[in-house]
Amino acid sequence: MLTFTIISLLLLAGFTTWASKLRDEIPTSYSALATDVAEWYPGAAVNPWSVATFLVAFLMLPPMIEAGTGDYLQCLGFFAPLYLIIVALTPGWEKDKRQRIIHRAGAAVCAFAAVVWLIAVRGDLGLTLCVYILSMVAGTVSRTIDRCMVFWLEVGLFASVYGSLIVGG
Repeated sequence: MLTFTIISLLLLAGFTTWASKLRDEIPTSYSALATDVAEWYPGAAVNPWSVATFLVAFLMLPPMIEAGTGDYLQCLGFFAPLYLIIVALTPGWEKDKRQRIIHRAGAAVCAFAAVVWLIAVRGDLGLTLCVYILSMVAGTVSRTIDRCMVFWLEVGLFASVYGSLIVGG
């Protein structure tokens, strides 16, 4: 399962880097950062960000389910990636009001399920808080926290889940 986690992490990091370079924007300045992760895709007939997000979610699914403790909250390890897939399936969220509602609801449920899974199932409250604080500090240092709060929260969420799966086994 560690292999799935590492492949998922590399896919997410690689695609994000590729997408930002394709747009000639490296995410270090105020203007280059998206307001959330879903804005980071080059315009194309097939949305490559949706494909990458779909693959990331499918690769995160087995490790998150396996890493659970066997209690009733273990299902959150299933719902977090599942709702990430819903986010991936709504690439036109900026233009279509219905997709925007589905996209935002999917993102909210994904985030809620992942945070509760991290804290209740994995017992990683310290790791989760540290990573979130570090992502907020990174946003503040780069002076993008006011425009890109959702982006930095997503960065913290992904980093917390990957950290929990890699460090916690």
